[in-house]
Amino acid sequence: MCRINALRSASVLALVSALASSAEAATVRVRGNQTSRVIASGDTTSGERLGQDVTEHPGSTGLVAASPAGALLSQDLSAAAPGSGAELHLLGSAHLGSLAITGSATAFAAPPQGVTAHASGGIAAEWRAELTIFGGPGLPTGSTVDMLATVEVHADGSLNSGTNSLRANFNFPNLGPNFGLACNDFNASCNGSETIALRGRVGATYALSGDMSLVILTAASASQGVNDGHSSVNAGNTSRLYLDVLTPGASYLFDDGSVLPTTIPEPASLALVGLGLAFLGLFNRGRIAARA
Repeated sequence: MCRINALRSASVLALVSALASSAEAATVRVRGNQTSRVIASGDTTSGERLGQDVTEHPGSTGLVAASPAGALLSQDLSAAAPGSGAELHLLGSAHLGSLAITGSATAFAAPPQGVTAHASGGIAAEWRAELTIFGGPGLPTGSTVDMLATVEVHADGSLNSGTNSLRANFNFPNLGPNFGLACNDFNASCNGSETIALRGRVGATYALSGDMSLVILTAASASQGVNDGHSSVNAGNTSRLYLDVLTPGASYLFDDGSVLPTTIPEPASLALVGLGLAFLGLFNRGRIAARA
């Protein structure tokens, strides 16, 4: 028995090593989805018009191998002029199965000197991975395996001048239906939660992905009576994916050798409960026999 267990452990380690070294290993990325811009203009006390216009693309982390560190990208821009100013702040992070982004844009144009101000930008985060299904005893190659995906997205938006939008997608091609969430010009929570039935086959590999993006814009104009503007999206409490394998004996691995958190008790926990109940039954039968 020890030899069999050792052989199984060696096989699993070899499998994990092969998956982790795959050229298509799980990847994550954070990138700007548009060029950011902040503008401010105002008049000096002598009537001279001054302004500042700053444009800069947030860039991209590129697709990097999924790891505990993940991918992280941030941007902070500001512009100032007499009586006016604008700021933009973007932050995104990506991990396998988990994404988080936040963005805020503020602008003010205070009379008599402030004239106009503007701030806009966007950021996106994504992960990609390949999932391979494995079978245990009685589950040969080609056997059907049922899984359950649980998707959660939580965000808050704030807006008084301009626009804001949030998009979140989880894709399960050839396994089950995709999930999508979109909120536009929102001044409250933008939440989504769904359980999705997935069905695959032992020995097959499937591509999964998740992405989330935001775009924000705000403006202030003294001539239009809008002295302060703000727009924000806070999805920093992340969008997450959980995966449960429902078919007994089946399992899966991502191409980096990892698995996602599950929403049901681990099999080991269930086994301990069953063992405890069995022990209690034997104990009770022993008590009955002793009385007899």
